[in-house]
Amino acid sequence: MKAIKTLLLLIITIQGLCQYKTADSAVDCVIHWQPGAKKTYSIIHEKSTTGGPGNAAPFRFVYEADVTVIDSSAQTFTVKWEFRLPDDFKMAHPRLSDSLPVFNGMSMIFKISKMGAFVTLENWEQVRDAYVKQMEISLPRKQDSFALATMKAVKEMFNSKTTVEATLVREIQLFHTLYGYRFTTREASESTQLPNPFGGEPFPAYQTYQLTNLDPAKDAYTIVFRLKMDTANLNKISDPLFEKMNIKDNASLEEARKQLKNYNIQDFTEYRFIKSTGWVSRLFYERSVTNGVTKQSDFYTISLK
Repeated sequence: MKAIKTLLLLIITIQGLCQYKTADSAVDCVIHWQPGAKKTYSIIHEKSTTGGPGNAAPFRFVYEADVTVIDSSAQTFTVKWEFRLPDDFKMAHPRLSDSLPVFNGMSMIFKISKMGAFVTLENWEQVRDAYVKQMEISLPRKQDSFALATMKAVKEMFNSKTTVEATLVREIQLFHTLYGYRFTTREASESTQLPNPFGGEPFPAYQTYQLTNLDPAKDAYTIVFRLKMDTANLNKISDPLFEKMNIKDNASLEEARKQLKNYNIQDFTEYRFIKSTGWVSRLFYERSVTNGVTKQSDFYTISLK
């Protein structure tokens, strides 16, 4: 009887130890900011294409953002990001810097929740105008009818706050994605959507997120997001898409289905987060789009200086 009691006690103890060792650790991603707080971030934007015909030159551009918490209320903070070119770039390319108004003094003023989630872009019209101006500067002085029509279409496209927030403040949207959530060492997943570049219904997708590294001694945590297009469920939107593209005959439909089957979008985002302050110390983002053997990648690296 004594041996049985000892064995049962040992089993309970082992179970308790196992539960302790496998219990999820968690971190709440919230800000601890005050009006007047200032930070500077270095931003590297890169693009590359592999596997396609010819050799596309990789793109790499470096700029900076001065981030200032300019005000607060009971529910929100008002934050300003001001983009600027590094001094060495302006010295090396004095004339080029004038043709980049977006990265040479443009400000983005927006509101975030008390936890840090993005709420709304306050000066969306100024942001839109800066991007339109930069595009106009890049075009030749004498524009043909096609160039004029393109510019008109661009202006119409960005004539809404929703579109500007979704497309022209990518750095801010990436930066504030993790705020307001609790992350654990157990991977979590959820269904989501991706914008359809061909128009029509969004692509089905699923996203996972996880706290992958904890270093309380350094007050640092690493959080990873992965997003993948749900290719298994594309059939429900493919036929309306092909109809919109006026693809009707059987041979063309079969080829279109084959092309869509080879099309895929994936995102990977890694955050290094300072828990005591709520500032991101480093963010790395990659979106990869594959179409058959061709892969296009878009990268952002945002680092606290």
